[in-house]
Amino acid sequence: MSNIRKSLSYLGKSTLPYYLWLFFSSLVSGLAPVLYVYMPKLILDELLGAKRPLILWQYVAVLALGALLLNLLRHFANMRFDAYSFQALYVLTEKLTEKATAIPYHESESKQTLDLKERATRSLGHLWLLKDVMMTSGSALVTLMTSAVLILSWKWWLLPLLLGLNLLTIPLLQRLRLLEVDNNERSMPETRAFVYFIEISRDFRYAKDLRLYNGVELMLTRAKASMDKILAVNHEYYTKSGALNGLTMVLVELQSMVVFLILGTALMIQSITVGNFVLIYNAARQFGQVLSVLFEQIRQIMTIDLELASFIKFMSLPEIEDFNAENDHEEIDPTVRQAIALARSGQVSLEVRQLSFAYPEQDALILDDLSLSIPSGETVALVGRNGAGKTTLVKLICRLYQPRSGQILLNGVDIAQIPLPEYYQLLSVTFQDFQLMPVLLSENLCGKLQSVQTEDDLEHIRQALRDTEMLSWAEEQKDGIHVPITRLLDEEGAIPSGGQEQKLAIARNICHNGALMILDEPTSALDPRNEEQVFGMMLRLTRGSSSMFVSHRLSSTRYADRIFVLDGGKLIQEGNHSQLMAEDGLYRTMYLAQASQYQDNQ
Repeated sequence: MSNIRKSLSYLGKSTLPYYLWLFFSSLVSGLAPVLYVYMPKLILDELLGAKRPLILWQYVAVLALGALLLNLLRHFANMRFDAYSFQALYVLTEKLTEKATAIPYHESESKQTLDLKERATRSLGHLWLLKDVMMTSGSALVTLMTSAVLILSWKWWLLPLLLGLNLLTIPLLQRLRLLEVDNNERSMPETRAFVYFIEISRDFRYAKDLRLYNGVELMLTRAKASMDKILAVNHEYYTKSGALNGLTMVLVELQSMVVFLILGTALMIQSITVGNFVLIYNAARQFGQVLSVLFEQIRQIMTIDLELASFIKFMSLPEIEDFNAENDHEEIDPTVRQAIALARSGQVSLEVRQLSFAYPEQDALILDDLSLSIPSGETVALVGRNGAGKTTLVKLICRLYQPRSGQILLNGVDIAQIPLPEYYQLLSVTFQDFQLMPVLLSENLCGKLQSVQTEDDLEHIRQALRDTEMLSWAEEQKDGIHVPITRLLDEEGAIPSGGQEQKLAIARNICHNGALMILDEPTSALDPRNEEQVFGMMLRLTRGSSSMFVSHRLSSTRYADRIFVLDGGKLIQEGNHSQLMAEDGLYRTMYLAQASQYQDNQ
């Protein structure tokens, strides 16, 4: 049960009430069967003995009121335990989500990590199953102990006999557990595939492609193929488990038959009363049944423990160093602190020294001994063919990956030495594959809930929208700058066009107010004329500040102070537009090729 224990340890202060209500619920549920066993014995003895009406009514009243009280207490305890179980599920889901945001970016892209995260998420569903299993186990344990006491009160040797008969079921239950583990291992890959194909089929983001390219039938066919494999595996499992469960029930009934013969013989020779016959027989039958139930619940607990191993393994993945750390500014190295202070004042110089990088589990270098320098206040453009390493360099600057060798320095300090939360505050980055969140527009832009946004925040938001020519669009919406983005969470949400989304992403970039602004082809959905307007706007807004632009369209980047040309992960040219056009190099070739395309289209 180590994985269950470790999982519940993440609950913190909620762990104690979880166990307390589990104990109370189990105790009440376990005592109810004892009441139904013991009180009929007293009633039968009175009916066959003195037959005192008042005593009979008292026994009946105790049985009825006791049953009512125990049921009320059981219902209350179960509700409280359900509430804490739901809270436990919520807390662990929250912990898993926090973990997913804290693992290194390169790990989050790997198939192993994605598969592990999927298994970990699904394993938490077993936490709700654990609630029922633990409660059933607890009540069975209470009933088992009280039944054992009643049996011992008659003949001590009957208890070892019952234990011996029940031990015959252990190999069957062990075989059932192995079958379940095998079934889960064999069906899990196909289950994940089935869920994936179904989710793709009903995800509206894929709707156009699925309909236009016969994707619906393809996805559903693949889903059916996965389901057929799952059914084949489950058919084998349920056939074998049904037979084993049947044999287990036969052994339980065999135990009841043996007990009935023993007690019947005792009754015939008048060594036991009718009341005690009923009491011991019911106690023995309950003992056998709850012992089998307990064995079954132990098997379920072992299965759940095995499932939760995925959660524990995922939670044990290494995190980004200092991602969640609250760094004391006074404890930061003075040189690093000075570099941060300079950046916050708007002075940002960036230097890339002999940088080499290959993606995880790949040998080919994307960047190969790359060196370049961006002085403070300079606007640079990064250009090159597809695969030249432009976006990879941006990701390394953002510390989404670690270089294989070399350094990136900000104001003379290795960026790896700057606490990550502090460093991210210095960056304003927009990637080509940016994502707007399905929350309010104002919350998207400033990263704060509407309830805590100040007047300065609102003015900053409006100014960013004004700078990106999106303020009039925002004010036309029903709730203005507080309009929900997309209709994923709100039916009255705004649905901006592709070009509008990119302008909003740039507005978010401006709102973040980082000292170093980086735009990695965020205007790819705009036509050349609008893209040039946006770049012109950004050049105006960042004039005097450090900024980097990545674009395939060289007509937009020609206004940069300096242009870096990458090819094969190396810096092959550097200079302004005029200087590079005077050289017979890649930049001039690419620029003239694009210019000829525009001329041909006119």
